[in-house]
Order: sequence, then structure tokens, then C-alpha cells
Amino acid sequence: MVFQAKNGRIRMDNTEMDFVVFGESSKNLVLIPGIGDGLKTVRGMALLFSILYRQYAKSYRVYVFSRKRKLEKGYTTRTMARDLARGMKVMGVQRADVIGISQGGMVAQFLAIDYPGLVNKLVLVSTTAKAGPRIKRRVAKWIKLVKEGDYQELMLDIGEKMYSEDYRRRSGCLFSIGGKLLSGGDRERFCTMARACVTHDALAELDKIKAETLVIGAGRDRVAGSRGTKQLAEGLPGSRFILYPDGEHGFYDEVKDFHRTVLKYLNP
Repeated sequence: MVFQAKNGRIRMDNTEMDFVVFGESSKNLVLIPGIGDGLKTVRGMALLFSILYRQYAKSYRVYVFSRKRKLEKGYTTRTMARDLARGMKVMGVQRADVIGISQGGMVAQFLAIDYPGLVNKLVLVSTTAKAGPRIKRRVAKWIKLVKEGDYQELMLDIGEKMYSEDYRRRSGCLFSIGGKLLSGGDRERFCTMARACVTHDALAELDKIKAETLVIGAGRDRVAGSRGTKQLAEGLPGSRFILYPDGEHGFYDEVKDFHRTVLKYLNP
């Protein structure tokens, strides 16, 4: 297997938490995915993640944790952080560098606030400390489409709002096909996770984050908004802030030097 990539699951609260792990180092890195995890967990995707994030596998033992498969009503980004901390404990991850992307960045904030001993360095990507009007409008539309079962329109809208026109053109019919593949997804799970985005608010508690932090945003972010990312960085005195002025929300999939920039920060 590539970089010893393995799939796994943890029993938790009468349900399961899927995870993948790869890499050969004794140093730990935890990756927290975004809202897309609400439609499909990382189950069975160890090989894919080990290829996508192969640059990290040389320096880290990399863990990617999904949210639990069954989510209770009123589940929040703070609750997600609590369950992530439980999952890390089960896997023996006592301390790790943490990368949170989009909603994963929201979860990472509360992980660093409530469980500071677990977080070494923190990287927050395309995210915000408090949900603003832009993200509320965007997520409301996605919830509506999921409730209607229109996954194809959902994926097309996500692609249009997250990525540049050039990236969508190069990706061909990827987003259309993705909608068909997700047609059997758990609607309520996605909606619960989406509502957690809308209610996210860690702004008043950012001063509790003691981990050395890098915030990376995009100037053309039409999901979280570049203003929200800047506000997050400003609320973290001493943090480093990088803005890709021409980047869309999903710039991390488009910019060639993204992973190299993150690794340079984590391992100077």
C-alpha cells in the first residue's frame, strides 16, 4: 500500500467514525475535511488520500477523520471538535499538527480552544471564525438542494462557487458525475453539518488559541468570504496570514505551491 495507507473506523456513540491513516513518520498530522464529508465520509479512501497528500506522508503519520456517520440533532462545530478529540485519543494521537479546511477549519478552531494539549501547530484554510451573511446564503441553498434530492445541481453549484472557471473547464464533467455518485448520500447528515456551519461562532474565544497558527485565505472566496478569513487572522495575534488574491474558496486544489507553503510553515 502507498505509504502504508489504511482505512479504519472507530465505534462511538452507537455509530462509527471513519478515518484513514498513512505515512511512515512518528510525528502526527491531523487533516480535517470540509462540509463535503457530510455527503461522503473518508471510508475506503485511504489510497486516494495518500496520493493526494503524498507530500505530507514523508514527514508525518497522517490521520484524516470524518465526522461520525450518525449525527445527533443540534450537532455543532464544537461538538465535532469534541468527537475528533475522542477519535484522536482512541488512535493514540496525543499531539499533532492540525490542518482544517473550510468547515474543517471551524472544527480545528474549537479543537485548539477546548483541547489545547492536542494541537501543536495549526493551519486554517478558507475558513472563518464566525459565519457571516455570505456563507449563510450559500449553505442555505445547498441544504435546499439536498432536501430536494438534486445532487447534480448541488455539485454544479458547489463547483461554480468554489473553483475558478479555468479549473472547472479542466475538470470536465467531474462535478456532474459527482452529483450522480452522491445521489444515495445521507441527506440529514449533510444538512446537520451544514447547519453547524451557519451557527459557527468562535470569534470571542480566539484568544484561547495558543497554538502557533497559519491562516490562509482567498481574495475571491465566494463561500466563506475573504473578509471573514482576514477577521479570523486579526483575532489571532501573532498568527501568520497568507492571502491568495485571485484565489477562489477551493484554491488549495488549484494552487501548485499550496502544500509546499504549508509544509514549509509546519517544518521550517
